Amino acid sequence: MALIFVGVLLAVVVNGQQVANASKAKALFASQAGMRTVINLYQDRYRAFPGDDARASGRFSAAQCGAVSAGTNACANGDGNGAIVGAYTDRVAAAAAATVADGPNNEVSKLWQHLRAAGLIRVDGDNFFDNPRHGIGGVLAVAGPTPAGGNTPFVGIAPAPLYLVFTGVPPDVAQALDASADDGFANRGNYRGVANGTPTNPNSDPIGINYNGAGVGIVAAPLF
Repeated sequence: MALIFVGVLLAVVVNGQQVANASKAKALFASQAGMRTVINLYQDRYRAFPGDDARASGRFSAAQCGAVSAGTNACANGDGNGAIVGAYTDRVAAAAAATVADGPNNEVSKLWQHLRAAGLIRVDGDNFFDNPRHGIGGVLAVAGPTPAGGNTPFVGIAPAPLYLVFTGVPPDVAQALDASADDGFANRGNYRGVANGTPTNPNSDPIGINYNGAGVGIVAAPLF
């Protein structure tokens, strides 16, 4: 009888964990859908992509752009070429923020400033260029297609104009996310996991077919 009770209790615990993981995966899906929505809203409203908007400094006031010091007293314009260009960047708590002088390869950071200036995402910190948080508390980031001197999140992933990157995702939650949205494999398909914290090439930094490799905590997927 005791063994039966232990077995039932274990089944309840496991099922409860699966439900929790599925709930967190849904929160990540919500973050992904939310990002698509706010980028589309910005593009519909201003006929430009956030981050790439070449007229952002004229659209928004210094206060809307998060003026805190010299060099950040206006929105940083993009180059207006129709693409949000830049390598994956996590600017949370970064010592050096993007400024109006940054080049087009920093459009992935300017994106956050433009979205905040437009009132489309929350201001959660002093620096309008900082990455926001996703639905389960990790850092939300984006990466452009092939920035000069930069990288796409994954070699072999489907080509896309913009990639979304989730950091700080527990392996079991990442597995649930991938299984729900893609093929369930960390090194295949459109949802990819990364070991050692750098989203470059899983073929040279393999983590196996599951999200249980050392250092796994990043998942990326095409946003559009």
